[in-house]
Amino acid sequence: MHANPIRIVAISLLAVAISACASTQFDPQRQCSTPPVSLPHGADKPTLAYGAVPAMPAEAMKNQTPGLVDLLIDICADGSVANVRVVGGMNVALYERAAVNAMLESRFNPVQLNGEPVAVRDIERDYTFEFEF
Repeated sequence: MHANPIRIVAISLLAVAISACASTQFDPQRQCSTPPVSLPHGADKPTLAYGAVPAMPAEAMKNQTPGLVDLLIDICADGSVANVRVVGGMNVALYERAAVNAMLESRFNPVQLNGEPVAVRDIERDYTFEFEF
């Protein structure tokens, strides 16, 4: 499940600064105001309008531990993200909170059905955390 990867590259001080600004929001069960539907056959997948950058956890920075968090999300008719579920990955315990918070802060261009935006469920996304020197 590596559809639409979002790569995060931590570079020393920048990553430390991002970590210091970490969001404390963690409500993965937030729901859309209208019930989401399965992506209609033939409809384009929602496109990312704004992708929030996850905070790099301090422990990950210290140990330079790479990670991957696979998510299933619902995208509401207004483009906001709801009902974030972690479904796999590598070093998930270390990165789960950062990935979920960033996804909840991201925004999408909603799916259109008959010219109207609709909420859709079970969209695959992932975050890859890696280090470059």
